[in-house]
Amino acid sequence: MAKLTRNSGSGLIARDYQSKRWPEGTVRLCDGWYESTPGRRIAVGGCGFYADKDNSQIPYLRNACLNFLQVSQYPVVLDFFAEMAYRPIKKSKTDFSVVVAFPGEDAFGFAIAYWGKCGVVYSERTDIYDDDKKEMKHFHFRNEIRKGDKVLIALGTVVDLPSLRLFADEIVRAGGKVAGVVCVVNDTFPLENEFIVSEQDAVPIFSVLSPEIPRYRQDAPEVADAVVSGSIIMDPHDSDSWSELIGSMKKRRKKD
Repeated sequence: MAKLTRNSGSGLIARDYQSKRWPEGTVRLCDGWYESTPGRRIAVGGCGFYADKDNSQIPYLRNACLNFLQVSQYPVVLDFFAEMAYRPIKKSKTDFSVVVAFPGEDAFGFAIAYWGKCGVVYSERTDIYDDDKKEMKHFHFRNEIRKGDKVLIALGTVVDLPSLRLFADEIVRAGGKVAGVVCVVNDTFPLENEFIVSEQDAVPIFSVLSPEIPRYRQDAPEVADAVVSGSIIMDPHDSDSWSELIGSMKKRRKKD
């Protein structure tokens, strides 16, 4: 399925000791997995908020992070992860008729739809208040969700369940029924394997990797040194920030 008109990533699919294709090793080979070390701790944000004593929203921090964008830039690697993500869906015999791609996840949504032999609906973010219906529309679907469609939501990383719930609610309002969620990285902590949709039973979250990376308050000892020294990246999925993180990690490897 991949179009090999640029760097396809065919040499970036890692193998384990049994020569089987290895998802975790592939993410690392694509520079999509950052981990700090005791020598120079960098705390990473972008993983939710907690309320302090003044009820202000403070970002959680952690010492590791996965970036699916590093993977999805390579067609062959993207196809590999779509295939891996589809396997548990097929095994569970989850019934779906269309894949709806979360905003910005068009390529992964298309790849999942390819394996599921169905159509794909694309979407985009929009915060528009509809005066006629007296409701806020947070998302817009670029092609139609038909009434009764059984929808599989596709996105590279699941981390923000409230945003995902808003997305699912709009799918339901459009006439669809959410059948499940599929991702490459389930980045919830504690790990959530099910997702509750309004006015529906819980649906499964299918994933390839579920790293369960701990999240810490900013006064926690696990990230205290990074907070004191100012070594914090608040948006690790920004390209410049990610390059800084990976570059720092590679420098430490050379010193070790």
